[in-house]
Amino acid sequence: MEELVKYVRIKWWLFCGKQKGKRKRYSEALGCFARVTAADPLHAFALAQAAHCFNKLERYDEAIDAYECALQSAPHYAQVHAHLGQIYGGLGRNREAYDSLQRAFRMRPKLKEDPYWLYALGHSSGNVERWGEALAAFQKILELDKKHGNAWHGLGWAYSHLSRDLEAIAAYENPRSSSPSRRKWIATEAGFCNWLPLPRLRFTST
Repeated sequence: MEELVKYVRIKWWLFCGKQKGKRKRYSEALGCFARVTAADPLHAFALAQAAHCFNKLERYDEAIDAYECALQSAPHYAQVHAHLGQIYGGLGRNREAYDSLQRAFRMRPKLKEDPYWLYALGHSSGNVERWGEALAAFQKILELDKKHGNAWHGLGWAYSHLSRDLEAIAAYENPRSSSPSRRKWIATEAGFCNWLPLPRLRFTST
């Protein structure tokens, strides 16, 4: 009976936390998830949700700690690896971002069909100068969605670093590429292009 009561309470606090999170009441949501982890310190889902709230509150070190705790009990939780990689990328910890996203893609191959995560992978690959991998990620996005403006931008970014300058210009000037304010490039007399950095990724819910 005691275990049943505990189970029901955990379910209730998870529900309350998720509802408060949807309303962007992240501090209150954290209180709910803290109730869950008080009963079950390694409840992976509650820890992941708490990490998302910390992330939204720009408490990034606490978000990383919460995600890492979630991985202690669920080391193959692909979404946690993916979101952890996203936070690392936002903090400029590029190698850790790349490694975390690679783990997520290995654990959950379906991410290869999601343009959002493919863009994150392409961006992180470029940031560690794995330009061939970055190019492949952006090309895959465009196979799934020809109208993905940031993917055209990323394609140009990768081509330019591979010294495929004509292809870079064609991709960057594609009508579907990102808005004109982000499509600025500087061509030297030799015809090479230096691209402005890609927009920083935004964090999403787990």
